[in-house]
Amino acid sequence: MNRMSGAWLPTLALSALLACGLLPARAEEGEGAKTEAPKKDPKDMNADEAQAAGLCPVCKQESKPVYRVEVGDKAYNFHSRDCKKTFAADPAKYGAKLSDAEKRKHDEKEKEKKTAAPPAEEKKTEDSMMGQ
Repeated sequence: MNRMSGAWLPTLALSALLACGLLPARAEEGEGAKTEAPKKDPKDMNADEAQAAGLCPVCKQESKPVYRVEVGDKAYNFHSRDCKKTFAADPAKYGAKLSDAEKRKHDEKEKEKKTAAPPAEEKKTEDSMMGQ
């Protein structure tokens, strides 16, 4: 009878420690055992990740809803007017997902930039040469 009467003592002691918070409860897998992913450095974030974190996709500082651009079905907020202009000029550079129509438009702009003729140099005329 002595053996049976002392069997509850360890269980009681463990229960008391758990109740007081001195021993951590063991979480079952899938039940409250969430492991947080390591936070990503803002400079490595694409536009969608920065937007989700409340950061400007361009300068990675806190974004303000007053500076807003919509690309496809997604809206992006920016830190300043300059950031908004920079992003609007080339959203793909910051990892924004463009629709097919936006991709074509962006590609056309890039082609225009590459094929644009450099500014013509002034031709030296006899009059301008005489002044030298």
